[in-house]
Amino acid sequence: MSSRDLARVTDRLADPEFFQLNVPPASSTGDLTGGFGDGQTVTSRLFQDGTLVREMSGQAIQREVPVVEGSHTYRFEQETALDPAAWAYSSRTSTAWTFQADQAELDGSPLPLVSLGYDVSGRDLAGAVRRGKPVQVDVTAALPPEGAVRAGKVTDVTVEVSFDEGTSWKAVQARPSGDGRWSVAFDAPRRATSVSLRTEAHDDAGNSATQEVVKAFGLR
Repeated sequence: MSSRDLARVTDRLADPEFFQLNVPPASSTGDLTGGFGDGQTVTSRLFQDGTLVREMSGQAIQREVPVVEGSHTYRFEQETALDPAAWAYSSRTSTAWTFQADQAELDGSPLPLVSLGYDVSGRDLAGAVRRGKPVQVDVTAALPPEGAVRAGKVTDVTVEVSFDEGTSWKAVQARPSGDGRWSVAFDAPRRATSVSLRTEAHDDAGNSATQEVVKAFGLR
């Protein structure tokens, strides 16, 4: 999927007491990342054990964090909004990465952030799929390929869909299909014009990601 809306984690390096997180709000296949230019707002936040460390306008946070001993829970949040007059789909996204880190173990190592990606079968160049048959979406959930401290193996993925731009949600079954992929299939209401996605993934080391994409793609 040429998923301009779905964040791909890039600069996840961290040194003790200093974290660098940079998540471009647009991505595609082949590790291509970028942004939207005019008409886009991005807000990022970093938390340590539930306490806000820093909030920034933009995709990146580079910030010293309070010195603590042992493993602690961090959360990086990012919200994006696009001008609906310029962008038909992915008008709003909200993503939260929760991860475990021990400052004593970090020495320029990638942080264990779970990356989410989507492949929508049959999507046309306008970003829509045809109604009348089950909509199929493949979800990928992965951690950095190597070097991430306290990274585990993704064990479960849950997916919900919305046909009213996030007002109400319906759970759909996500079936593991191998190689870090989960497949979902669902029928869309006859009058629906778009599909929103809400996804959550966990690994076996206490790391997770949740992501909500409003109007992820269209229906025709």
